[in-house]
Amino acid sequence: LRASMDTRFDSLDATFNDTITRVERAVLDISSLSSDERPDSQRKIKLDLDEAERIVQQMDFEVRGMAANQRQPLARRCQTYKDDIKRLKEQARKSFAAAEEEQNRLELVQRGPGAKDRAQLASTSDRIKSTTDNIRRAQQVASETESRGHEIVEELDTQRDKIIHARDGLKATNMAISKSNRILHSMVRRMKNNRIMMYVIILLLLVMIVVIVYFKWIKKDKKKEPPSSSSSNTTSTKFLF
Repeated sequence: LRASMDTRFDSLDATFNDTITRVERAVLDISSLSSDERPDSQRKIKLDLDEAERIVQQMDFEVRGMAANQRQPLARRCQTYKDDIKRLKEQARKSFAAAEEEQNRLELVQRGPGAKDRAQLASTSDRIKSTTDNIRRAQQVASETESRGHEIVEELDTQRDKIIHARDGLKATNMAISKSNRILHSMVRRMKNNRIMMYVIILLLLVMIVVIVYFKWIKKDKKKEPPSSSSSNTTSTKFLF
């Protein structure tokens, strides 16, 4: 089952990359299209981007069914693909807008503008050029920021894994300490019980010794000793007779 899920994910990944590559080429060709060709290109780009979003949704679904150790890097890849789709949508929108402005400028030139119109045309051309340069710089900054963001996310994931590992180690240590404490308490309790039993046995032995001594010597000696008063009376009587 896991191998089947991996195969489906790899197939979706390959399809997504083909679709995105096709969209990137179409976006780069926007500036060279005529006004009649641009609507058809815009429609195809939209369909391809919608297809890319659908593929990413299927990839998300596949990732949720994978094991935890595989889920994290593939989820990051899906998020990167979503960011690529947003970037291409914005890039296509700006490219179509720039192409439209360029077409308007060419139409003004073909109509033979006057001095005022030429000044406006030059100003518009400069604004378009400046906007294009700003877009390129923004795209470069966005690409660098995105790359740095992915590095930071990966580093944070690594740190999180280390923290989780350390936390698991602490849990195991706490469990070992708790088990040791229970063993020590049990040993102390047994020592106390053994000591009490020893004292009881010693006390019983002492009592038995006292009882034995009493019955063996003290009480026996009392039985053997003759009564002194009766003996003296008998002797006196004999003398009288």
